[in-house]
Amino acid sequence: PQALSDALWAFARLGSNPGDPSSKVVLAGLAAEAAAEGSAWWASLAARGQAPLGDAVARLLWAAVALAAGTERLSQLREAVGDGGGLSSSGLGATGSEEVPALAPPAGPSPALLALLAALRGEADTSVILLWALAALGLLRPAALAARLAVAVAAQGPEPRSVSEPREAWSWALLWELMLLAGVAGEIPSPEKAHRHWLAERAALRAARQPGTSQVGGAMLEPLGRALEALGVLHKLDSEAAVGPQGHGIIVDALLLPPKGSSST
Repeated sequence: PQALSDALWAFARLGSNPGDPSSKVVLAGLAAEAAAEGSAWWASLAARGQAPLGDAVARLLWAAVALAAGTERLSQLREAVGDGGGLSSSGLGATGSEEVPALAPPAGPSPALLALLAALRGEADTSVILLWALAALGLLRPAALAARLAVAVAAQGPEPRSVSEPREAWSWALLWELMLLAGVAGEIPSPEKAHRHWLAERAALRAARQPGTSQVGGAMLEPLGRALEALGVLHKLDSEAAVGPQGHGIIVDALLLPPKGSSST
């Protein structure tokens, strides 16, 4: 599972089509299949002490979410890894177009993934990646996410409070998004560091040229700006929506401004 998760993670980290449209469909299907069929078993093994599998599960789920974004695969993946979900009887087919029996929305992560989260205490990088994937799937509400983050990056032990921080820049960037989603950006250690890494990650992805197109970084926003101007909508392109501490937040492609004379957004 480590080799598979690393390969899918690398493709997902490209941040754009890894070659042509059909390749992303294939990769999304492979990632969703692997996550649906193997994550519970691998998570159970990892929770029993096979630590490398924990990182494999986290990266695989993150890759599956990233590659399946905007497709029906995402809802199928949510059912497969959620509590009460599971598509093992019918599976996720090669194209993701099969009829899937209606299931009640999962209330949260599967027991196997919850056990893995508990076993990852002090492993900040893996915990953050896994929490991000579960939050993106809608399996963790903000309050539950805040509680999990407190354990993941600020473990409370018998000695004075010890902080477990991510080691990878990418994990720091994910942590910033989780802080904002959970509403705890001012409570988790080193929010400024997380914000800096998020900005760096975004800049790197925006600077990457998408295969088969000449649109790079800010050039991608020009058509959006022209469209908003034609509609008479006041806006700021590539602007930071301040929802975190010290006025920081998430940079969005276009921040819509209130009409002149209005006091609300």
